[in-house]
Amino acid sequence: MHDFEGYRALAQPVHRVSEAQAERFLAKVYGMEGVTVRRIVTERDDTFAVAGATGGTRWVLKIENPAEEYAAVEMRARALRLVENSSDAIPAMRIVPALDGRLVTIFGGEDGDDSDDEGGSAPVCAASVTTYVDGIVLARLPMPYEPRLVDDIGIRLAQVQEALAPLSGDDIGFTDARGRILWDVDLVTDLVDDLSDLLNTPRQRNLVECAAAGYADIRTILGALPAQYCHGDFHPGNIIVHGPRSTSIRGVIDFGDMHAMSDVADLGTCLTYLIDFSNGNHAFDVCRRALAAYLRQRRGFDPALVELLPAIFKARIALAILLPIMVERFSGARPGHYLTSASRRFRQLEMLERWTDDEIVRMLQSDAAWA
Repeated sequence: MHDFEGYRALAQPVHRVSEAQAERFLAKVYGMEGVTVRRIVTERDDTFAVAGATGGTRWVLKIENPAEEYAAVEMRARALRLVENSSDAIPAMRIVPALDGRLVTIFGGEDGDDSDDEGGSAPVCAASVTTYVDGIVLARLPMPYEPRLVDDIGIRLAQVQEALAPLSGDDIGFTDARGRILWDVDLVTDLVDDLSDLLNTPRQRNLVECAAAGYADIRTILGALPAQYCHGDFHPGNIIVHGPRSTSIRGVIDFGDMHAMSDVADLGTCLTYLIDFSNGNHAFDVCRRALAAYLRQRRGFDPALVELLPAIFKARIALAILLPIMVERFSGARPGHYLTSASRRFRQLEMLERWTDDEIVRMLQSDAAWA
């Protein structure tokens, strides 16, 4: 079993922050008087929707897992500032400073209550407040999406990557250790080694092991590419739109899985969730359009790297199968509130086996993509 930081974070005992504690903290540290909070269900941190005195959610308070390093949270806050200050006017959640100007604060200790509502010790955790992006989570809408919205997904992914390119942890003493973020596709071979024995059938194990083997074949190539901080989880579940017929993104949310990676791995993560598995031989039509828009925006991207995408697709789906096992093994929590059922993911891997990697690449290509 590997000793990943992400495993240790899952095993960290949970000490839930109450809504009353969160309200007192917001008043003291952020000057948000008279607000009300509502817990948002998450796996390992305390996240609250914050409504203003006149009603309506306006902000999100996130109190991190005690195992989360303060510098990692500060790095994400700086990333949000880079996105906010981008000349591309990227629609995304914004970081909200505390009364003293800090982007990241400390819940517990001098910033907040030293005791919980039952008189026990409150955890000491990094905390931050961001703006709330109102609208509909794109993942709740059926594909195919409006063509201009698909274009916007590709364009905005490229713009976020460009905005984050200057980000470095050097000046805040942060090192992005491998295994800190378990959604990192580069971990797939290790996670299969650690967890595949817990899958129910030989067929299931074979599917994830084949996905991991395919990724292992390209890992050396990926490892030789420049790495930068990327969103890492840019997909319809973290994209907010205005409504069912939206033609543009209203906001990109949840930078919590941001980590250092190659831009093609970040791209592959996004496109995995744009495969329309219900659409037969047209399954990659939405992907193809988003990819074409991305390539038009990101002129410095090497189109030859598109050949790596099929292996990244399969690795990401394998992670989506393994993550519930990780959560249950290390924390005992049941992650059904935020993960698609494993049976659906197994079917997706089976469907991808219908095509060779070369066939998938051809379906991703279009004249517009290489213009």
